[in-house]
Amino acid sequence: MEDLLKAQETQLKVILEGKRQFSIPLYQRRYSWKQKEWQSFWTAVRRQYDLVLQGGESLKRPTHFFGSLVVHPISDQLSGLSAFNVIDGQQRLTTTYAFLVALRDLWNDPEDKERIHESYLVNKWEKGDGRYKLLPGAHDRSDLKALVDGSADQATGAIGSAYKWLTNQLELMRAELGTIDFNALELAVVTRLEVVDVTTDANDNAHRIFQTLNSTGRGLSQVDLLRNHFFMLLPTRADDAYESHWAPMESSLGSWIDLFLWVETVSRGEGREVVPRDRVYAQWQEDLAEIEYDEEAVYAYVERLARSAKAYKQVVNPDDVEDAQVRLRLARLTEWGSNVYHPVALQVMSRLQDGQIEADDAARSLLYLESFMVRRMLVGTPTNNLNRTFTTTAGQMASRTGNAFADELRKSLSSSGKYWPNDTELIAGIAVEPFYKTQRATQRQFILRRLEEALPGKEKPDWLAADFSLEHVMPQNPTAAWIKVLEGSGEDDPSIAHQELIHVLGNITLTSENSVLSDHPLERKQQILETSVLKLNKEIQQTESWDRSTIDARGRKLAELAVQVWPAPLDTTDAAEGDWRTILNGVLQFLPEGEWSTLEDLAELTEVELRTLRDYLTTSSVAGRERVLRADGTIDTTLPWVSSNLAGYKSLLVAQGVIEDSTVEIAPQSQRVAPETLARLASGE
Repeated sequence: MEDLLKAQETQLKVILEGKRQFSIPLYQRRYSWKQKEWQSFWTAVRRQYDLVLQGGESLKRPTHFFGSLVVHPISDQLSGLSAFNVIDGQQRLTTTYAFLVALRDLWNDPEDKERIHESYLVNKWEKGDGRYKLLPGAHDRSDLKALVDGSADQATGAIGSAYKWLTNQLELMRAELGTIDFNALELAVVTRLEVVDVTTDANDNAHRIFQTLNSTGRGLSQVDLLRNHFFMLLPTRADDAYESHWAPMESSLGSWIDLFLWVETVSRGEGREVVPRDRVYAQWQEDLAEIEYDEEAVYAYVERLARSAKAYKQVVNPDDVEDAQVRLRLARLTEWGSNVYHPVALQVMSRLQDGQIEADDAARSLLYLESFMVRRMLVGTPTNNLNRTFTTTAGQMASRTGNAFADELRKSLSSSGKYWPNDTELIAGIAVEPFYKTQRATQRQFILRRLEEALPGKEKPDWLAADFSLEHVMPQNPTAAWIKVLEGSGEDDPSIAHQELIHVLGNITLTSENSVLSDHPLERKQQILETSVLKLNKEIQQTESWDRSTIDARGRKLAELAVQVWPAPLDTTDAAEGDWRTILNGVLQFLPEGEWSTLEDLAELTEVELRTLRDYLTTSSVAGRERVLRADGTIDTTLPWVSSNLAGYKSLLVAQGVIEDSTVEIAPQSQRVAPETLARLASGE
């Protein structure tokens, strides 16, 4: 680092005066400081202002260290103008400019106003953008221009907010003190806030410098880091790539951009499905390493990413999807209220967008995703591995070709170890699982709404017209009358019967009269439900009793309806028992975090020859194969998926907790999966 950069402590006055321009490159993040950072800046200014006013010995006290400013000379300079790109320090530099504008605007003396304006804010004789000493990125540029040009009311962005907050502090200060010595305030900022001025050589690699400065990623999001990385690899096409692809992508996705970059990463498979969200930038660095000096290839990457973003926008906001059935399926998945399915849904919409599959195939694929999640919930399957299941599935589907995507997806989700309940398991689970206690209330309501819509009849409820909520027919707090009903139905212990029945699907309905129904006896609830528009409540209105037999019967009907609404997995029982590949895939997918295995142990488990196993893992991109090591815990560099990218392979092992860092050569034996554990994983335990 020291060889690349020449640093010196200096005053802001030295940096700001003269014919200079500091540009914030397009790839930098927007101005993002908020009140917390403004307050720190203002506190430092006030402290230095007091010292300037005191004068004498006070001025010998230490100045305030304001941080570093790293700039890179721009080779294509305007005549006589020293131009720089700001690599690091744009937030503090921009805040200082906003403050100097506020100082100018509140200073009553016209000559001092003009001096501040011409010394620190503009290059008086330059024209166009060259006139501004600070030139922010595209999103912030109009804000700062409006401030400098005296049109603060038009500065409605983040920099405008900083200006207004700082102006308010100056007004409060004047009200507190009665007057402000503006000359002292100017000196406090431009002579008492010191920075380390770091100017690179014009031939230095600004991209590498940025990477060094931000190697830990502190203060920068994965989006910030990736944006910088891309556009520093596009020395001649950055403006075009930003305006045509990156800016529209960020604008369209908004707050979804962070999640999109992770989803896009894991959905491409080839080991990326295990990349955690905080290592997206690191993964992209590895992906781009081979082409970082090929500007056309990097540009093509940005184009592809922007196209993928358009497909992802439809996943998170289906309103503009052209096909009605696909739009409905996506809307229902959005209503489900979880993001775990996004990696597979992105693949579906990307293939539909590119014409690789038809709309019907996309709609069926999305229905399978919905069914997979709903059926698992209805039988009480834990969700702790669901995220990994979908990323693994996305990895498996990434290499699939052809137009039968839905069939391939159904087959993948039906494989052993993914636990997509069949019809028999679904009906049995609904009978006994405490539906009311499973997952989120919004998802429980979703299931009942879907069942309501599937019941025969032309009328469809307007779910927005009333505030529907979940209701227990037999109440959670049974009155004496309800206990008497259970006793009369032959229950040996009414309290136990109540606990067994209270939360099952057969005893739950939807109503907008929850507070009115309360713990009333059945007859009173039936009177209230007479006005219900839901077909789900018709049977409740008409029944003569509400006990175990009634609840079981209603649960059975709803279960049979659920079988029709949510498609079942393929029957893979015979294949699972006879296909060693299915067993291997399931075991590798669900290896406990940080643990590893060997080809020998896996061959013994699947009862196939080592060579056959190795060939299969080489050609099939099986998720989890990266955790296959030698028996002594060392990396087997003869394996093709290892030797092709050893550095990337080690990064995966670190991300999965197999080794502590990339310098470690041997995984601990304590983390090797015992053969009996492999057997339990193979059996689905």
